[in-house]
Amino acid sequence: EFEPKLLAHLEKHNTHEYLLALCEKQDFRTALDTIKQRARYDRSVFARKDYSDIARILEPHFPKEIIRYYLSFMEWLIDQGAGKDRVNYRSAVRYFEKVQRVFLVILHDRQGWENKLVEIRTTYGNKRALLEELSDLT
Repeated sequence: EFEPKLLAHLEKHNTHEYLLALCEKQDFRTALDTIKQRARYDRSVFARKDYSDIARILEPHFPKEIIRYYLSFMEWLIDQGAGKDRVNYRSAVRYFEKVQRVFLVILHDRQGWENKLVEIRTTYGNKRALLEELSDLT
């Protein structure tokens, strides 16, 4: 059992370890709220802090909220532009693959996945390089 003082210390000084401790305690709601809050806070930061490993733990508990979390990273990367050798677009597609996994493996929702894929392709239809990177997803 984690002592409240230790959790408070981790929350201030080591967010990742704090999140792991919350998951260990099965306090999944607080972990989710924390990664969502940090993602909002870091939105304008050049290199966003990614807690995808924590999000993966939370997927079965909050699949739709984790989909939104992954999509926010994907959109942020797309907004940064393709980057050298399309690095941002390739990273964005990796987040979209996580979205696909949640739809298909956790939610067993192929129609939801296909709808999201069409939505993304439509939204970013003017970004040819991104569409090429997305072309392998079905």
